[in-house]
Amino acid sequence: MLQQQNEPAAYLSVWRCGLLISWEALAAEPLDDTPFLVKPYVPREGIVLLHGKYSTGKSPLTWELARCVGEGLSFFGHETAQGRVVYIDVDTPRSLIKSRIQGIPAAHNVWWAFPGAFPPSNVLVEYANYVNPNLVIINTLRKVHQGTDIESSSASAVYGRFQRLFPAAALLFVHHDRKDSTHPNAKVNDDEAFAGTMAWINDAQSAVHISRHGAAFAVKHTKSQVSELAPSFTFQLDAAGHVVALLKERLGTLWPTLPENLSKTERVRKASRVLGVAERRVWEALAEHPDEAARRQTAIRRRHETAGPLKLADTSAVT
Repeated sequence: MLQQQNEPAAYLSVWRCGLLISWEALAAEPLDDTPFLVKPYVPREGIVLLHGKYSTGKSPLTWELARCVGEGLSFFGHETAQGRVVYIDVDTPRSLIKSRIQGIPAAHNVWWAFPGAFPPSNVLVEYANYVNPNLVIINTLRKVHQGTDIESSSASAVYGRFQRLFPAAALLFVHHDRKDSTHPNAKVNDDEAFAGTMAWINDAQSAVHISRHGAAFAVKHTKSQVSELAPSFTFQLDAAGHVVALLKERLGTLWPTLPENLSKTERVRKASRVLGVAERRVWEALAEHPDEAARRQTAIRRRHETAGPLKLADTSAVT
């Protein structure tokens, strides 16, 4: 049975290492006001697995997520708590990242790191000590460990290592999907299409899958131990490779904020200027929006109700 240390110094040493806390002390700790960094995708101090095939926008999406957390901005309409971010890129050289992020507004509270593949712990500790991050993004998972992706022990080892190095941070690992099977009868669950053992998702608190559909990319929340799953959303990449929401979704966020005293035409004109698109495209997007379609149907029904039943003309005098 575990005995309390007779030496106060020894007890405090264990306490400071974060190894032990009594039930009473844990229950007495105040609850976090914001249990998510990005609600509901990134729980504080949790592990997130974000995966997808090659060229599905994983890097640009995580750049945008880092920027939103650093600035405390909404992430595709989802509530975000401002925090410090370390983005560890072991997949793409620094020179290429520099060129790819040109044009993206620089974010406060975000630090980049390019330690090369399989970074040693002493280097990662320096990042933790210097920034004390709330979020660490690792791109990609495969290049921060030398085990095999198919062994369940690899997931425990990698996740455990980063949790020890960044104990106060949420960890988001970017991972690739496995290659498509060539077997004609193969059945693939896209939500579990990541390479390697199921432990990568089983040991994570949240998982996100990105897939490509023509020019658009779909983001699906596939697992959460701490919340309801969020509805899927889509995004596109502009000519520079930067993330932009689909016009319909961007308009859906902007439209309720426009002054109600403006006519609809004036609001369309203002939305056109804010979103940088032609007024015709705003009208088209409004026509596709389910709320707008429902509003039109309600207006038509009310007009019919106000007009009352149709009356036949009196033709009795006509010979």
